[in-house]
Amino acid sequence: MTGHDHRGLSTSASHRASIDAYENALEALLSGRGSALMLVDEALASDPGFAMGHALRIAVLILAADERLDPALRDSVNAMGTSTTPNRRERAYAVAGRAWLDRDATRAFRIFGDLAVDYPRDLLALRLAHTGDFRLGQRAMLRDRLARALPDWSADTPGYSYVLGMHAFGLAESALYAPAERFARAALALNPGNAGAMHALTHVMEMQGRPEEGVALLRHSVGNWADSRAHAVHQWWHLALFHTELTQLEDALCIHDRHMTMGGGDDTAALVDAAALLWRLCLRGVDVGRRFHTLADLWAERPVGGLNLFQDAHAMLAFVGAERPARIEAMLTTLRARADGGGAGAAVIAGRLIPVCEALAAFGRGDYASAVHQLSALRDLPYGGGGSQAQYDLLHLTLVEAALRSRQRRLARALIAERLALRPASPLNHELARALGDRPDRTSMIPVYWPSIEPAATYAR
Repeated sequence: MTGHDHRGLSTSASHRASIDAYENALEALLSGRGSALMLVDEALASDPGFAMGHALRIAVLILAADERLDPALRDSVNAMGTSTTPNRRERAYAVAGRAWLDRDATRAFRIFGDLAVDYPRDLLALRLAHTGDFRLGQRAMLRDRLARALPDWSADTPGYSYVLGMHAFGLAESALYAPAERFARAALALNPGNAGAMHALTHVMEMQGRPEEGVALLRHSVGNWADSRAHAVHQWWHLALFHTELTQLEDALCIHDRHMTMGGGDDTAALVDAAALLWRLCLRGVDVGRRFHTLADLWAERPVGGLNLFQDAHAMLAFVGAERPARIEAMLTTLRARADGGGAGAAVIAGRLIPVCEALAAFGRGDYASAVHQLSALRDLPYGGGGSQAQYDLLHLTLVEAALRSRQRRLARALIAERLALRPASPLNHELARALGDRPDRTSMIPVYWPSIEPAATYAR
């Protein structure tokens, strides 16, 4: 039979219950509450030919960006061929899945983008295209993707809050903070539990230098996002960043220990957030003890090497922070082999990921001049490895620190002036400015876990 989903799109299914199960799984995916994969597998168990069920399964596995899931993804792609007469829209998901298995993420996400044009109410395609814009660093499309679809949506369309929340995030990443805040708050008015919209609003406050408001917002609304498995750890990370910005470093470390430790290492995104927070805290002079070692052990269990460039860069943070030279070199060797092998993504690996990883490795071994050289060169390149403006700020902070440690005071002053121009009220930026003054203020920020650093000789006046 052919039915229709909750937004009126034609959907191949043997019975209505399959479509309802699909909607429940889609809600789980968008909200981060429950297991979308488990729900769709239950639907497929009773309706093996349910094409849109296979499509959603393909989508979930692509979003995971974990090559260990390739066999499961391949099974889903092949199963689409045995589905009950899938329509054109449903078949496109299988084509995208094959592109992903061929390591052509750009083509896979382009297919979802094309679907979003032809079927602007395909909420799953919108979610995938939006994620692709983010991961591939397509800033203009991240801003415009949801704007294309908005005329086909209204407040009574199921899932409208999620569309508004995604649009808000795209606007925030394009520095359109006022409209981003309006769309985020509109999304939250429709659905206070929309953790994605709360995340977009958090980004607005982060980028506008509103840490006090950010702390109040996240503390007050914790009940609306802390149960979202897809967003909770990342929102705790944002709260820790607000505390770091306010020089409340113990609060930030406490958040890490209470809410961001991954005993089983099941969520790679959580490992990304933990690595980024620990690195920032070390730049601020916080003794993180053996936390980096624990984190590096978790990263060592996961494949790295170009499937998700942004995640790979954070694996390198953990290996550098834990002083694992063998891991660092092995990862660089893998990345260089991927780059030399050509194919989809090779140019970005060679041009962005490898230089970032080499710069972080240089910083960790105390070669700050090399870190400055490589990070400075990267600033002139377009985005290409995913990550938000807030997340990319880690590289700028590392560049500032490397400039100070390599005695490049004029460069450091210029970089800090950039930061102050964008966020003049930032306590962190003012602390960095003070670092150019008396030595005691500066040496208090020296990380203790890099033993090669000698405080008495590190910084020039």
